[in-house]
Amino acid sequence: MNFFDNALHLAKRGDAKSQFLIAAEMFFAGKEHRKNNTQIVEWLEKSSESGCLEAKSLLGMMYVHGDCVKKHLRKGFLLTKEAAESGFSEAQYNLALMYLRGIGTRGDYKKAIYWLERDREKREYRAAYLLGCMYFIGFGVDRRDKYLAASLINKAIRKGYDDEMETLKYVLDDISHEYENDYDIGEYDGEIDCILESMDNLKFIFLT
Repeated sequence: MNFFDNALHLAKRGDAKSQFLIAAEMFFAGKEHRKNNTQIVEWLEKSSESGCLEAKSLLGMMYVHGDCVKKHLRKGFLLTKEAAESGFSEAQYNLALMYLRGIGTRGDYKKAIYWLERDREKREYRAAYLLGCMYFIGFGVDRRDKYLAASLINKAIRKGYDDEMETLKYVLDDISHEYENDYDIGEYDGEIDCILESMDNLKFIFLT
């Protein structure tokens, strides 16, 4: 019995993890290879209802993107929130992006910060990067902290997010400019379009 057949056997017996694995195998095969979107959703719903956080998180993203299901931002937000509240790291980052952008809920920078802090305590380098950007600009925080911003962005880069070296360079240059011109740190705004653009380009984690 191969892996898929074994997982299918367990899924039919009610094993939540196997139900998720079957759905994920079918889903990530790609649209051109999918044979039954309804079956993917059914397996994910069963797995999610049985408490599988990976299934709940993936299902939430499917509703956000309208992939295999009719797009429903509110339903996607609620599923993501449930997975995040249960401690699933990817969902915590996705939930932060939803609060930041007002997807499926009212935008709330402070709640975005809260979930990024929760996720940063685990392993998600994207959370450290986005948190750094928000501290640099001052979104959702009581006080801008450019030194903390630089530290967080550098941490994300050291963990493999090296596409954002230009952002770190900009932040460090901005801090240097303030120091050389005797500004208080955080007083000089500079040009932050590159930071905002970088934040806008961040994508949801749509992975298992």
